[in-house]
Amino acid sequence: MEFIAPMMVLVVGALVIGSIFRASFVNRRLRENARAFADLQGRLIDKFGDAGEVVRYLESDAGKQLLAGAENGRGAAHSRVLDSLQTGIITLLGGVGLMAGSALSPGKVSEVMDVLGLVALLVGAGFIVSALVSGAMLRRWGLLPDKSKDQDGAGAE
Repeated sequence: MEFIAPMMVLVVGALVIGSIFRASFVNRRLRENARAFADLQGRLIDKFGDAGEVVRYLESDAGKQLLAGAENGRGAAHSRVLDSLQTGIITLLGGVGLMAGSALSPGKVSEVMDVLGLVALLVGAGFIVSALVSGAMLRRWGLLPDKSKDQDGAGAE
């Protein structure tokens, strides 16, 4: 029974560190994709001679596909908010589990589990607050749909 507490600490610690690394890698990949897409759009627009050519291109099937690719960033924003919320909930619950498990552990192990549980709780709460703030900002910027406006607008008509 004495080895369970240290094993829980190692597993939860590895999960927390892994989720932080995963979030940073996903963020870097999304940032690189957005840069590449913006660079492609810039180089493509530079190829045109005047505004009329740009308008004709954007009205073509290929131009519509290019614009549809730009709108896919909304789905990425939605996914990032949900990923942050999911990571926060998992980390928060891991912290609760560590703190609950510390009651079953002897002496020093209990203190270590309490400290790690508190840190995991705070990191999880930080992820959740970050997701909520990001969602609110993305709604305000029009990158996520605002359901309250949709419901108000439907009832007014």
